[in-house]
Amino acid sequence: FSPDVPNPFWQLGSVPGQGNEGKQFAWNPNGNSMILEDYSFAIVQLSNVESPVVLQRTQDNEAQLLKNEFPHHVAEFKYHMYGAGTSITCLSESKCVPVGGYSVWASLGDNINQSKPLVFAMSSFDSTGMFHESAVGADDSMSGLIALLAAANVLANQGNVSTLPGQIVLGFFTGES
Repeated sequence: FSPDVPNPFWQLGSVPGQGNEGKQFAWNPNGNSMILEDYSFAIVQLSNVESPVVLQRTQDNEAQLLKNEFPHHVAEFKYHMYGAGTSITCLSESKCVPVGGYSVWASLGDNINQSKPLVFAMSSFDSTGMFHESAVGADDSMSGLIALLAAANVLANQGNVSTLPGQIVLGFFTGES
């Protein structure tokens, strides 16, 4: 099962073929596009331990209602609510901020030297999914973040970064960069 589309990022040319040919290549064959749907209700993932507890409490509440009594059990949702739709829609309707809103970039040195070519070193530092607690990429992202921070430390401590042939720009991005 995958809530993503069968052919993510086909329009970026990351799959065989040109243009719409790439759209036909399903490298995520279990994808059902569920993550792109707009639901009018909350969807949460319950573990094998939580499921029977929630079911029992629901049955208890229904029994209370049948006796015209107030239900004893309540649920409090503390899940992140993200902008729906595409990035273009989300940004145009001011429902979200670019690249997740927590992205950080910086250059080595006091100023960006525009006469030098820019050298970008980037890493993501999050992961996302239909159910964020199951987004296994979150652990993977930390290795890239740590490696980039270590490289930045080495470059910053090598002496005068203005003598480097290129302007180093570091980027740490959210939003499945």
